Amino acid sequence: MKRVLILLLIFTIYSGHGQGILFDSYKFVSCAPDPNEKATDLNAANDPNCTEADSTAGWAVYSGDAVITSAGTDVYCGASKIVITTPTGTSSSVTYSIADPTNGSTYTVTFWARTNGGCDATMSAWINCTGGPAGVDVTTTWTQYTYNITTTNTWARLRFYPDGGGESGCGAPGDTIEIDCLSIIKTS
Repeated sequence: MKRVLILLLIFTIYSGHGQGILFDSYKFVSCAPDPNEKATDLNAANDPNCTEADSTAGWAVYSGDAVITSAGTDVYCGASKIVITTPTGTSSSVTYSIADPTNGSTYTVTFWARTNGGCDATMSAWINCTGGPAGVDVTTTWTQYTYNITTTNTWARLRFYPDGGGESGCGAPGDTIEIDCLSIIKTS
């Protein structure tokens, strides 16, 4: 009986269907829903219920002509990621809304991001919160970013620029920023 259980456990982990564990190209990632999670839209970048979706739900164009898609190739974790592209190279930005924020609450925002090497994709000027990034350039390799923020209103948004956020001489058609493994945990 022990041999059968051990073999079943090994098969389950390697097939990627272990309950509570995802096996993602040699990375083990624990997946347990957190009641304080505020990235609640099921989409390609976040997985609030351990059931990631190939979707862009919760993401919106804020300015310019940005295009938001999901892709299932070369992801950091899970099965897909969010890809934000500017087709014309003009200053564009997209946002992701924090679910039901309360004024003065604190959150830990964690995600992985990278750019295609275009014009310094940035994260800046998060809306109605303090403690977020201020003109942080995204690199061409998957990098984890973590911010402790405080909301200053009853709605708040994370903001990303695929094209450098309008920096002088910046922006080219096809500039991208990719976002994966987004988590927003309310801490107080």
